[in-house]
This record gives sequence, C-alpha cells and structure tokens, in this order.
Amino acid sequence: MEKTNRTITALLTSVGLSNIGEWIYFIALNMIILSNGGNAFSVGLLYIIRPIADLLTNISFNAYIDQLHKKKWMVLLSFFRAFLVGILILNQELWIIYMVVFFIQACSSIYDPLSLGFVKLAIPKDKIKKFNSWKSVVSSGGFLIGPAIAGILLSVGTPLIAIIVNVVALFLAGVIQLSLPDYSGRRVKELNKRSLLLDNKKALLYLKDFYKNHHRMVYLYFFISSLTVLAAGLDSVEAAFSINVLMMSEQEYGLLVSIAGAGFVTGAILNSFIVEKLTIKQMIIFGSIVYVSGYLVFSTSSGFEVARIGFFLLSFALAFINTGFLTFIQIVFPENRIGQLTTAFNTINSVLQMIVVAAVSGLGSFISIRLVLIATELFMVGIVFLIIRHSNIMEVDHPVIVKE
Repeated sequence: MEKTNRTITALLTSVGLSNIGEWIYFIALNMIILSNGGNAFSVGLLYIIRPIADLLTNISFNAYIDQLHKKKWMVLLSFFRAFLVGILILNQELWIIYMVVFFIQACSSIYDPLSLGFVKLAIPKDKIKKFNSWKSVVSSGGFLIGPAIAGILLSVGTPLIAIIVNVVALFLAGVIQLSLPDYSGRRVKELNKRSLLLDNKKALLYLKDFYKNHHRMVYLYFFISSLTVLAAGLDSVEAAFSINVLMMSEQEYGLLVSIAGAGFVTGAILNSFIVEKLTIKQMIIFGSIVYVSGYLVFSTSSGFEVARIGFFLLSFALAFINTGFLTFIQIVFPENRIGQLTTAFNTINSVLQMIVVAAVSGLGSFISIRLVLIATELFMVGIVFLIIRHSNIMEVDHPVIVKE
C-alpha cells in the first residue's frame, strides 16, 4: 500500500510539472513568434504541426510501443523534452521553433501510451479510477497555474525566462520519475528492413483480429474520442465567433477562457470526491451529455452572459469524460497491447482531426460561423446517442477485460 501511494504521488507530481511547463512554453512560443515578425498564420502552424507529429510518430512506433521499457523511456522522454525546449534558449528562429514543437509532440505521442501501460502495471485495478480522477485535478491545476505563471513571467521578464522555467519543470519531472518502481518490459529487438516489415504486418493482423472480435468496443472508443476530435474543429473558430459574432471585447474573451479553466477545476475536484460512487458508464454518459450541452449553449448564445455558462459547462464535463475514458481503456485493454491499440486508434483520430479542423475553419470563412457551430454540435448530439446505445459494454464498473 505504501509503495502504491508513493508511486501515485510521484506520477501525479510529474504530471503536474509537465502540464504547467507545457502551458508556460506554448504561451511563450506564441509571443516569441509574434515578436520575431510572425503573423496569425505563423502561430497557427503550431497547431497544425502537432497532429502531423502525432500521425507520423504513431505510425512509426505502433508495432513497438509495448516492447519498450516503460519507466526508462518515460524518464528519457522527459529529459529529452527538457533538452529540446532548452534549444530555444540559444536559438529562436522560426524553423527551429517548429522543429522543436514537432519533436516535443512526437515525444508526447510515445510517452502517453507508455504511461497508460505503466499505470495499468503500477496501480491496482480498484484504484485506477481514483487515480485518474486525481490526475484530472492535477491537469486542471496546470491549466490554471501554467498560463498564470506564464503571464507573470512575461510581464516581469521575457519569453526566454518562461522557456527556462519550462526546462526546469520538465527536468524535475524526469528526476521524480526516476523514483518510480521498475517493471521489466520486452526490449526492442535489433531492427532491420525485414523485421520492420514483418512486425508491422503482425501489428496490422492483430488490429484486424481485435476489431473482428471486439468491434463494439472499438466503436465505443471512437464515439467517445470523436467528441474531442469535433471539439478541435469548434475550437478553431471559437475566438472568431466570440469576438466577431458575439461582439465580445478581448478582455471578455480572456475572461471566458478563465471561466473555462474554473469549470475544469470545479469538475475535476467534484469528480475526485464522488468518483467511487460512479461507474465508468455513468461518468462517460453524464460527461458527454453536459459537454455537448455546454457547446450548444455557447453556440446559440447572444452575448457574453449566456456564453460563459456554456463554457463553464463544457469544461466542467471534461473531467468526467477523461476519467471515465482513461479508466475504461486501462481496465479493458491488455497490458502488452495497450500502447499498440491506443497509438493505432490515435493515428486515425489525428487524420480525422486535421480534416475536421480544416472543414470547420474553412466553412466558417465562407458561411455563418454560428451555423457551422450548430451543425457540428448537432452531429455531436448524434454521437452522444450512439455512446448511450453502446454503453452496455460498460454496464458494470469493471467491464469484461480483453484477453490477448
């Protein structure tokens, strides 16, 4: 029990440091790009590079992600991200910034499925749900604290200071991860052209068999994750809708973002207190309904007063969706395949996200933004009905576990 508690504390602390650092550095990057003569398109490229990095990394590592030594790679990736951000201390040219963002996101694409598998190994099954709820609390804290620290650092210094703080935060996260228990993992064998082709072929065959035997579970996975994919499209026109359609001032829009942060924190804290009384099914269905309702309130609002209610609701619901979804994945997916399955599914999600963002932002440039928002959200309503329809897979708190 004591070992488990130490592991939970170390994991949550490293997550908090990483999240705070990521917010600080990403906000600082926006300022650096603009101060170096960049424009809105230059900043927008940051948001295009990230799903591209996800896509390429997931394709490259899908067959091998579960063969990596989880603790060692988590530590190495944390230190490497600190090194990558540190490059910006010496050189802040645009192409260097884009390169750093690409490789940092690539590191995250490897780190996330590894951490899912590590949690499945390190945390007892009856504590995973509670752990994920506290992870949401820590992440929500980073959502508020990170931008706040970035704002203070930028007001009293330069973006360079914010970059240095992020390097320190990522380095400390790696140091803390060194204290995690060491679980043996299958090593990656020596790679050559033949083994790459053979292993990728085996991975594809496994994915095909998994879909054949557990297609309803795959559908449910994509229904839940598609809410985030569609939300990315809505986020791409959110600022334009708020300022150009709802006629908000920049100060009001800034307050709207702060309200979203408050909603996220409130939902995460409430969820952490009642998580043991809720099933996975209840968390996901409740979160999905409130999430989509929040977006609908926002898109049909006529001004700041109503829009802030919508923003609070959709952010509030995220903690329930995230906790339920992560717990569902960690309980039902086999430990030695959890990375392969999530990277494969996330590869598809990355492609869909790029398509959705391009479609929503493109249509929003030619027709009514409000109409585009409402149409997208009605599609999300349909997704929620599909989640409810397939939710009997999560009927009990511990669904049937997928076997190898």
